[in-house]
Amino acid sequence: MKTYYLKTSTEQEMMDALVAAGLYAKDYDPEDALNQRPADAEMDWQPSGAFEYIKKLKDILLVGTIYNTTETTVDADGFQVFTVEAVDGYHANVRGELSQEQIDALPIIDAPKTPRNIWS
Repeated sequence: MKTYYLKTSTEQEMMDALVAAGLYAKDYDPEDALNQRPADAEMDWQPSGAFEYIKKLKDILLVGTIYNTTETTVDADGFQVFTVEAVDGYHANVRGELSQEQIDALPIIDAPKTPRNIWS
């Protein structure tokens, strides 16, 4: 199995990419009026109401924001205090056998030199 490291600017961009790659799907709430097709709807009508994301591949980790330690100090009680800085972007990891079409739909980045999460 191969591991893919992903990065987008926002969580919504990440979810859009994962849906486009078929790794997540939107499960629309049938009780929401915005998800019920009107009789006069155009052919390209899409539901726009409440939904939940459903994972279609087991090994997907939504990492979110990653933080780097910029400074370590010791407080008066002898405890280490870490100053951190957010790394730009929203991160996720995917492990599996993907088709070229799925790979093309994902915002894949180079593997980090020091990954924060490792598959067991």
